[in-house]
Amino acid sequence: MRKLLILVAVLTSALSLAAPAGISRGGFGLLFADHNSSRNIGQTARSAGFSIQALGAKFTGTHEQAVVLSAAFARGGLALSAYGSRYGMDPNLSAASEDIFGVGAGFAVSDFSFGFSAEKEHDVYRTIARTSTSASVRGTITYETKSPLVLGLGLSTTVDATVRQEQTLEVAAGWKMSNAGIELLQTLSSRTSDWSTGLLGRWSGQSFYVAGGGIYLGLPQAVQILARAGFVWGPVDFSGFVTHIVKNNENPFHGITLRAAF
Repeated sequence: MRKLLILVAVLTSALSLAAPAGISRGGFGLLFADHNSSRNIGQTARSAGFSIQALGAKFTGTHEQAVVLSAAFARGGLALSAYGSRYGMDPNLSAASEDIFGVGAGFAVSDFSFGFSAEKEHDVYRTIARTSTSASVRGTITYETKSPLVLGLGLSTTVDATVRQEQTLEVAAGWKMSNAGIELLQTLSSRTSDWSTGLLGRWSGQSFYVAGGGIYLGLPQAVQILARAGFVWGPVDFSGFVTHIVKNNENPFHGITLRAAF
């Protein structure tokens, strides 16, 4: 993880003269997702810019670690993204870790945006799994009305589950402002008890951004809280985040990110 962060630090120094990109920073949800998240690559296409990000995180107590390197590019209403990560007790040891990856593509035209992604595991900020998950494919569609109202749908399915395939539907309604957004997100699964309801938001200023919210998870019958705060210096931003399921024997998952955008 240290070598990965050093590499990104060198790259950000080389880009210090670049103009800051107007990317979306910090969001956890479906409608206002972070630029380097694969949650909604269609909406990523609305914010022109190229960014690379390094993430290092761990669970408190049990000490599982995650190291993630991601990149996202958007221009002219088109977007591409990719990430690679290692998750386990010791990321330096292949035998004690799992390699996870994902790719995505999207485009935005007029009031609509569309995205498609293929992943080995869902968004690292929301993960609660201690074991390997099935690969999945995902499609999203978002509609921005003439008013600040934004609507979105996401549909995903596993493709290599050992027991049975699982389909997940996400429905989101949000309110968009010039530098902020808030959304209500409902998730339904083909597994009867696996559902969630959440309220998420983000705000971004010239040199600071924050994001957070809460999600009620039907399967563990518990609330998950999410928070992220970051500072921006020109093309570089640095942030810290934490997600935690408020339930006995669950440990907080927390980490830091370093990103260059231009």
